[in-house]
Amino acid sequence: MTDLTPSLCVDVTTLAHWHRPAVGIVRVEQQLVRWLLDQSPAQLHFVVYHRDQAQFTELSPAAVQNHLDRLDNYHAQ
Repeated sequence: MTDLTPSLCVDVTTLAHWHRPAVGIVRVEQQLVRWLLDQSPAQLHFVVYHRDQAQFTELSPAAVQNHLDRLDNYHAQ
């Protein structure tokens, strides 16, 4: 029997590669990802695209939180 449990895949490529203060779409992505991490829905997957490999890889929630923390700390500098 095939598992038909719905999954949610969130592309956090912009967030992961952003190295300036969060503005515009990056800020929206930050807030969405924070909300999703707080909600912890079942079957939630975060992915980042690697152009050199032409593929997506999955990030753990902890890795995604590290990117959020990095952007938060950027403002503190």
